Amino acid sequence: VGTSLLLVVASVILCVLVRSRLIEEFDKTLETKAKAIASLTKREGPKIESEFDGDRMPEFEDEKNPEFFQILFQDGSLINQSETMEEFAVGFPDIGDDLVQYGMVDLEDGEPGRFVQMRFLPTAEEVEPEDIDEEPDEDEVFFYIPDSVDAESATVIIRIARNRSELSQILGFIYLTVGGLDLLVLGSIFLLVKTSIQKGLKPIDEINAQILEIEPDALEGRVSLKTPPSELSTIIHTLNDLLDRMDLVITRERRFTSDVAHELRTPVAELRTACEVGLMSTEDPETTKLFFEDIADISKQMEKVVSNLLSLSRWDQEKAAITFEELDLEPLIKNCWAHCSEEANDKGIQLDCRFETHTNLVTDREKFEMIVQNLLENAVAYSVPGSHIRCRLEAGNPSVNLFFENQVANLCKDDLTHLFDRFWRKETARSEVNHSGLGLSIVKALADMLEIEIHPELLEDQWLRMRLKIRV
Repeated sequence: VGTSLLLVVASVILCVLVRSRLIEEFDKTLETKAKAIASLTKREGPKIESEFDGDRMPEFEDEKNPEFFQILFQDGSLINQSETMEEFAVGFPDIGDDLVQYGMVDLEDGEPGRFVQMRFLPTAEEVEPEDIDEEPDEDEVFFYIPDSVDAESATVIIRIARNRSELSQILGFIYLTVGGLDLLVLGSIFLLVKTSIQKGLKPIDEINAQILEIEPDALEGRVSLKTPPSELSTIIHTLNDLLDRMDLVITRERRFTSDVAHELRTPVAELRTACEVGLMSTEDPETTKLFFEDIADISKQMEKVVSNLLSLSRWDQEKAAITFEELDLEPLIKNCWAHCSEEANDKGIQLDCRFETHTNLVTDREKFEMIVQNLLENAVAYSVPGSHIRCRLEAGNPSVNLFFENQVANLCKDDLTHLFDRFWRKETARSEVNHSGLGLSIVKALADMLEIEIHPELLEDQWLRMRLKIRV
């Protein structure tokens, strides 16, 4: 559109310039003829003589396309005029005080014309006194200046008019030529743009067709072109990356749904079994007591799973409020250890917590405490019995590193990528510990909220290290 508009504007400017130039040349031609006639108009004393020669200027006597001239005294009195002027009355405006005037005029025959008017002082010629009163010849044209007018300052007006039909035809031809060229160029541009757009949109249509073939339930398909344009390569890469992430999310959600069903199926089956046993032994107080204790344990386990799932879902959907405060790290860790010390004592596991420097952190106490609590509970649950858990701090600026290390069994480096997946546990450990597999998922979610980087590492002798990089 911009190119087309620029072309039209340039064409209009060109036509205006050409028209102005042709009219200027047309007017110069009229002015030249007016000066030629002026050179033939002389003053001899009180007489003005017009020596027009029709043989040298036949255009003023042509019957087909005549031109017109008229010589007037300054008061409007006629001195001389062409025969064509006698046949066609031409309306000229008053020249006023101007020396030269150009303009348009309608000729008697209705044809468009153009004129020039010039005011000039006739060339004075010396004349003998005895020749002043001499009668002019029949072919000579004289005009006697009135006595009331100073002959030396008397001026004469020459008018030249000419039919401009030929000029109009030339201008019309130029307008049609330029307009035709514009249409040709614009048509070529339109076809070129249309072809280019169709060619450019063809890969997009192909991409669209491939996208339509990808089913929501099966995101294995990817978008690919043999020779993609450079402009679309980034889009294709981004789109495939989006499909990869969607496929990963859907796979995780499916696995999550399956794991939820698996985790809740066991306690529900236990509840049903406990209820059946309780119905069969309602008269035995000891059995009834054990029944309600089992019900309470199972309910607590289900409540914890549901509570953790709700927390993870809430953190996924909205950004939780964070309240920053300064906290002392060593007492916080010891307080968290107290909550899992009973299970640790049963397995003969001890905490080795050594801080060489006293460090205070500025973070959300509640969320950071949940991170530490879940890390310690996970370490206790999966540590080798009789081992110990090491906790140490490495000071730095602008961040510190907090390490939790425990010795595990049957864990390999490939498992590290799944540690933070929900409900993930090694199959051999699934029946050995009474944990839902959500602890480290909660740790990762809270760490992301607090902008804490967490990196798992598997060291020699099956030592699992959790490194927390915390900004201070």
